[in-house]
Amino acid sequence: MWSRTRREGFRMHSATFPRSLTILISIVFATVVLAQRLGNKEEDATASAPFITSKTCTSKISPILPRSSLPHPLRNGYYPIGDPRKGGGRVREIARLAGGENEEQRLAQDATPIEATASLSENPTIFGKILRKEIPADVVYEDDKCLAFRDVNPVAPTHILVIPKQHIPMLSDAKDEDSELLGHLLTAARQVAKNEGLESGYRIVINNGKDGCQSVYHLHIHLIGGRQLSWPPG
Repeated sequence: MWSRTRREGFRMHSATFPRSLTILISIVFATVVLAQRLGNKEEDATASAPFITSKTCTSKISPILPRSSLPHPLRNGYYPIGDPRKGGGRVREIARLAGGENEEQRLAQDATPIEATASLSENPTIFGKILRKEIPADVVYEDDKCLAFRDVNPVAPTHILVIPKQHIPMLSDAKDEDSELLGHLLTAARQVAKNEGLESGYRIVINNGKDGCQSVYHLHIHLIGGRQLSWPPG
């Protein structure tokens, strides 16, 4: 009787074991197929749009975020996660860190170099309009030769533009007789930095031409500070 029961139990387990093994193999196979499909979707998404990862951003953002979902930097100003004055990042800066072409680069490539104008009224640039008081600006310094005002799209807590009142399209257009004016611009930038309390340091930047990422053809100096800057730029 015991032997018969043992034989019947063995036959029952023998029939059940292949069925369990088949179910287990099916589950493993389905898992592998699903993982491959998800991997292919991620590769397709990566190929279709540049991505920004949390490693490249100073703000606490989602691990993977398509740049196409970021707002236009000139329209919205700041990346919604944080203000650069509080350690957050701007769209322009984040796009630059992501390694792709940003809006400022596109503007520089689209901008058309112009000739120097003889009078302020003929200056067609946005800086000419600011000098004529046609466009408001947050002016922090002014004398008879230059004007300094805050950049509307700052890349640091302090980002100020120093421009000459004389129209010089770009640095490479300056003449030898402009040496005194060029030196005066740096002197004014130094004074503005002192007024802004940038005792720990700051950066002076002059963009020149398309490859220099110049988008406004009126010579201007960027005074950038208020945080630890990285190197090399560009």
